[in-house]
Amino acid sequence: NNDNNSINNNSNNSKSIAKEEENLEKACTNALREGVASALRVFWRSCDDVESRTVLAAEREAWSEALRKSRAFGLGWASWEVCLEYCTALREANRQQSLRGLLARGTTETSDSVCDIIKMVLSGRRAVPQEHRKQQQQQQQLQLQLQKQQEKEKEELLSASFAALTSLSETFPADIGRGKLADALQSAQDSCPKSPTVLKWAEKLGTFSVH
Repeated sequence: NNDNNSINNNSNNSKSIAKEEENLEKACTNALREGVASALRVFWRSCDDVESRTVLAAEREAWSEALRKSRAFGLGWASWEVCLEYCTALREANRQQSLRGLLARGTTETSDSVCDIIKMVLSGRRAVPQEHRKQQQQQQQLQLQLQKQQEKEKEELLSASFAALTSLSETFPADIGRGKLADALQSAQDSCPKSPTVLKWAEKLGTFSVH
């Protein structure tokens, strides 16, 4: 009996340790995700400041690499928050001629990543934020409210993605053909034909002669 109790205690301890490690890993991932989103937010807000733009332009290589890693994180985590800040950062940097050097070397890769973000949104793949998960566990009646919030965030991210892709295609037409933008729009129309954002961009961009 003592041996059985010892085995059971060891098993329970192992499960407890594994659970604690899992919770710690989730907490670290959430903290890192929030940190990347915050850093991107600081970046794109700095694009409007003359002095900050000078610093960003002088550190072009470092910031290009930071943007590349942030989009990899955003897509890898399926984090809509990170991807939203990333698309906003692309648009704001592209608005400033002195900062376009951050994007110029990888415009095709960058535009492909924005298309991947659009596909991710349309597929519904998403890492549910920790605060959303807690609310779902606490109160079942919040489900409808959360769905509405997620739908709003979906529209915001689609809008930011199309704005970034349109901006890049206008600035770098040789690297990003209109066909890529048309394909992304067609995918969105097929997946979300009633989306206000998709309808707005379809009207704004008009009918393309693809390829």
